[in-house]
Amino acid sequence: MTPLPLVFVVVGDRSYALSETLHRDALAPLFSDVWTASRVWDASRFLAERLVRFSSPESPLAFDVRAGQPVLELGSGCGLAGLVASSLVADVLLTDQAEALELLRRNVETNATSESMRARVDVAEFRWGSEDLLPRSSYRYILVSDCINPIYGPESWRNLARTIHRFSHGDTVTYLAHEVRGEDEAMADFLAFCADKLLCECIDREGQMSLFRITKIVEEVTMSVDAVLK
Repeated sequence: MTPLPLVFVVVGDRSYALSETLHRDALAPLFSDVWTASRVWDASRFLAERLVRFSSPESPLAFDVRAGQPVLELGSGCGLAGLVASSLVADVLLTDQAEALELLRRNVETNATSESMRARVDVAEFRWGSEDLLPRSSYRYILVSDCINPIYGPESWRNLARTIHRFSHGDTVTYLAHEVRGEDEAMADFLAFCADKLLCECIDREGQMSLFRITKIVEEVTMSVDAVLK
């Protein structure tokens, strides 16, 4: 089988060699699940660059990935953001639909060059909104890039919101990179759907790219003194 060409992406002080396409016999029609996973989208580069920036001690926006901090990437595609997080010594689970896992595993194998990095990164199938189990019930950080797109339809990004909520605890931070397209009705619908479940703050913009910091809204439970004593 003919080797696939690689795209080299420089993030921070490291270059990542990524396959963008599947072999011809595995390619799917335009805009299918596999096709959307088989590109290094601009939003994933944008997110990866911000992760490196946020990991600096001088950054006011923290991406504190001390060894053992669990990171979940949803809709990993080619896996760039997750691989960057892994290079920063995070324990990362890269997830996508079954059709995209061949590409994702290939990129992990190419870029996880040290034994320690290979031990920190794993790949799993996961569909947003499903009740499927993952190794953890919650994660310190969740990464998402270019997963809110009109071609997917509302149920897709609403399931994404449900999944972010499911795997978040009080300290979880989700970084979601988004490319504005047209009137951006898709993002407007996502934000409206999240309103009572997730706090979504736009923390960075560059051209058509936006970065959102998302945290779970934790309902305060108030109890009277009498109730506590009982």
